[in-house]
Amino acid sequence: TATNAEPENGLESNPSNERSHWSHFYAPANLTAANENGPIRLNWTSAYGAGGGITYKIYRGSSLIKEGVETNTYLDDTTFNGVNYCYQVVAVDNYDNLESDTSNQDCAPSEYPYTPQPTGLSAACVNRGINLTWDQLNSFPTVSYTYNVHRSLEPWVLIGHTAELVAENLVFSQYRDEDGKDSTTYYYRVSAVNVETELEGDPSDTVSATSLFSPPTGLTATNDNGVIDLAWTATGGFGDITYNIYHDTDPSVTTASDRVATGISVTHWTDINTDSGTTYWYIVTGVDAFDNLETDASDSASTTSIYPSDARPQKLRAECVNRAIGLTWEPHSTFTGGAVLYTIHRGTSSPLTTVVATNVSDTTWTDTNVDNQITYYYHITADTGPGNPSNEAYATSSFSAPTNLVATNNNGLSINLSWNHTSGFGSITYNIYRDLQSTISTSSPMIATGLAADTYSDTDLVFGTQYYYLVTGVDSRDNVESLSSLPAHATATHIQPSIASISMTGIALEADSAIITYTVTNGPARQVEITIIDQQTGQEVATIIQTENQDGVCTASWDGIWTSEQGTIKHNGRYSAKAQAMDVDNSLSDWTATTSDAWVDVVHIQQPVTIEYTTEGENPPVLGPNYHITYQLTKGAYVVHKIYTDTGALVRTISSDVPRMGEGFERDITVTDYWDLRATNGSFVPNGIYHWQITAYYQGDTSTVTFDLPVQPLRLTDLTTVGIAQSEDKAQINYTLTTDATVTIKIYAPGTTFTGGLDDNGNPIPEDASALVKTLTFSRGKGSHTESWDGTNDTGQVVANDIYMMSIIALDSHRNRAVDYNGSECPFYGTIPVYRGVTPPTLSWTGETGYASDGVNPDKDKAGDTFTYRISYAHQDNTPLLAPPTLHIFKGGTEIDTELMTGVDPYDQTYSDSKLYTVDVSLTDTGADYSYYFEARDINGIPATGIPTRSIVGYMKNGPIVDNTPLVTINQIDRGGFPEIDCYVTVTDQAGDHLGGLISGDFTVTEGGGGFDGTPNTVGSPTAALSTALVMDYSGSMLDPDVVNAEAAANIFVNNMADTDRAAVVKFDETVSLIRGFTSNKGLLRNAISTPYSRGAT
Repeated sequence: TATNAEPENGLESNPSNERSHWSHFYAPANLTAANENGPIRLNWTSAYGAGGGITYKIYRGSSLIKEGVETNTYLDDTTFNGVNYCYQVVAVDNYDNLESDTSNQDCAPSEYPYTPQPTGLSAACVNRGINLTWDQLNSFPTVSYTYNVHRSLEPWVLIGHTAELVAENLVFSQYRDEDGKDSTTYYYRVSAVNVETELEGDPSDTVSATSLFSPPTGLTATNDNGVIDLAWTATGGFGDITYNIYHDTDPSVTTASDRVATGISVTHWTDINTDSGTTYWYIVTGVDAFDNLETDASDSASTTSIYPSDARPQKLRAECVNRAIGLTWEPHSTFTGGAVLYTIHRGTSSPLTTVVATNVSDTTWTDTNVDNQITYYYHITADTGPGNPSNEAYATSSFSAPTNLVATNNNGLSINLSWNHTSGFGSITYNIYRDLQSTISTSSPMIATGLAADTYSDTDLVFGTQYYYLVTGVDSRDNVESLSSLPAHATATHIQPSIASISMTGIALEADSAIITYTVTNGPARQVEITIIDQQTGQEVATIIQTENQDGVCTASWDGIWTSEQGTIKHNGRYSAKAQAMDVDNSLSDWTATTSDAWVDVVHIQQPVTIEYTTEGENPPVLGPNYHITYQLTKGAYVVHKIYTDTGALVRTISSDVPRMGEGFERDITVTDYWDLRATNGSFVPNGIYHWQITAYYQGDTSTVTFDLPVQPLRLTDLTTVGIAQSEDKAQINYTLTTDATVTIKIYAPGTTFTGGLDDNGNPIPEDASALVKTLTFSRGKGSHTESWDGTNDTGQVVANDIYMMSIIALDSHRNRAVDYNGSECPFYGTIPVYRGVTPPTLSWTGETGYASDGVNPDKDKAGDTFTYRISYAHQDNTPLLAPPTLHIFKGGTEIDTELMTGVDPYDQTYSDSKLYTVDVSLTDTGADYSYYFEARDINGIPATGIPTRSIVGYMKNGPIVDNTPLVTINQIDRGGFPEIDCYVTVTDQAGDHLGGLISGDFTVTEGGGGFDGTPNTVGSPTAALSTALVMDYSGSMLDPDVVNAEAAANIFVNNMADTDRAAVVKFDETVSLIRGFTSNKGLLRNAISTPYSRGAT
């Protein structure tokens, strides 16, 4: 390798790599640096000797300012005026990124063009404002300039010292200053700013002007048949100008004299309140609507009022109102005749030869047949007079401009315009014109048209730009456009929104939210971002974005949830908040300081919770499969679990008197609760979707979480066996699985007993290992299955006739053992009778009402009541051996009673079509843990098969339920006497019979959440009469026996009514009819019940 020479700027060179064609990678050469109106232009001779393409790195001093330059020229436009810069260039071989030696160094000063001094500045007061104009700079066509205007009350204007910067960044060489005081002299200078360099040049010469609100000029007063016509030249101001008129009979008229007119919007007026022969002196002043400032008085004018001596009309006045011209006049004061009719003459100049109206009986008339901006002259003659005309009056048909146009900057986001409406012949809409120059006119761009309202918001703005506006009206009758309003202007000055202050409240209840209050200044902001900070960890845990109406005092809410974490997580502790505002251009303000700490102290269940299905490892163990739920609480609280079916029925409530622990300071403490898949009555729930609701509560604060839970543990149900009766038969083992499983069936010798233990696969272990006859294994899916056994052992030998023992197990994919609907885990047991050539008897449910799917009725009653058990025995004309079928009753898994059954029909000796047996049993102990099975043998001692027989060893039918718990139904709660509350309830036993004689000590009243727990003050039967409507179905779906039964039930109800009770009878098929209204007369009610009724469709 070769070492390059040390560069002048101290940059370290790199060794060159070995080359196949070149022995050296040569550096760029002949570097030159030259000023180009401020930026520095670099040029150099290309490097050579590279193995690939070449790019260049540019160094200014010792700093790399650019890399990847592909040409041998570069313009550095990041320079400052007056600074000398030195450069070097290094080449880079793209083949292996090898760098060359540095080039020579060259330097150049950055010299930006001189910003010239504006010339030709002039100032003049126009309509109270001061207009400035100057020569546009164009000395450097490639350089653009803006202008700053400085103002002072002193004749010397020192920029940055005594001068006030009243305008900056002006594009055009003109400015109108309307921000001054009246009758005040101001001094101005203008400076130019180079847009590229931002350098401000020397100011212009100083000019001055005085802001004056000039009075009207050229006032004249002319007698016209007694009335005096005034005319004058208009003045101007910032806003719309109206005029006040004063007169006096003394030459020294002043504004202290009588003001005879005010608010005159035109420059002429007729004084009709004059006396003949009197001389009047007048003055006029202007009033600016911008600030209600009144000018000095005009010069005075005078004339003498001389009325004609004949009886002609007098004091004629013409005035333009809403484009029309209205005339008013008076009859001569000496006329005493009857009604007078007038003729109206009009012209646009004298003489007035056109008659525009005749036989006018009133002393007013309106001329609507006029053209816009045309002046019309009028006089009147009376038909009872000598024909001499009245004085001459004139007015211009003018579509008045909208007045009082105001432009208001809305922080650069919009400029809002408002104006006073104008009127015409039809409805009025408005046009808006906008310009960047004060010489705005209706030739300027129109930015809006057809506006019905007298407001407009201009949002198409550039920050810092001054805009001028005009508004005109358009009359819908003829589309004539009115005069334009006086211009209004505003600068779209924009200040970035920021957050001035922020505060946050705490959260004391789960249902509450923290309220965050903050103030947006210079709004509205496009959005405000609020960040919540956990003071324990310093972590930013939640972000809130606010976008609506972000201006002034605003509020946001935080529910305490950490959006930085998955799920619905809250943690108790101290929190603070900070905020920043986003502007319309997406720029961001600084973050506020954080708020003072706010506490979150709530009961909250963290989500998600963890649910796991398991049959192993519980401590203490739980019988059968169960779900355990692991969750976190923000603080210690009592917890209640409620399990609902998919239809909303409550299945189970699990609660504890011991509060569950909160998450702890490290926020890592969890608690676990269990559900064993049982309903309240102790039975296992069927597979399906359940809703698990967890409620945690403490001192009035409550948190509730509900989630769906699919209950699908492996269940093995509906297990039955069919023995071998013929030599060609096979035994059948029938069962149902709720999900996929591996099934193992083992056949054992007759009379086999078991150790109670299980092998590694869950199969039972027989006392005698040689008792195993056959093992069958299957992989089965969800659904019902039938397996077969051919009656041989594992070596293929046919077994002898006898009753063989059987076990069955099913394992899911997690090797969890199947359970039945009682929650018992497999193995399950059964028997398989092998009696080739012999048919065993069969026991089955009777199918009667109440016995369709079991053998007992009722399914639920109170202790001491009678339960009836029934069964059907069937055999091929073979009677039971020695005794009828036997009933075995168990409670809690222990047999408590054995009952022999008797035939329902003692004369029935036919068994092939089944014979019914029955027995009545009184059960005295309450509980839901009763079970039973039936047993029978034929005359040869062959045991009966079938579900009721317990041919499945260990299987028994559940039921009935013996329950003395009274049932309480809340019918009504009356809070009218609060705090004393009346509660109307119905109390029955489990059979539905009403319980009477109850006292207050028999009741306990509990308010949800633990608000109240005690006994009621008093208990009694309500004294109010009962009113009941008996609604009876007579539609076509009701058969005759159904109708008879319904009418019988209704009559029983009526017979049991108290004397003060009332009832009504309503019958319906496809229509509804009131047969009898409410009455206490039982005879009338019975007649109504028996009244025939049609039997149409429903």
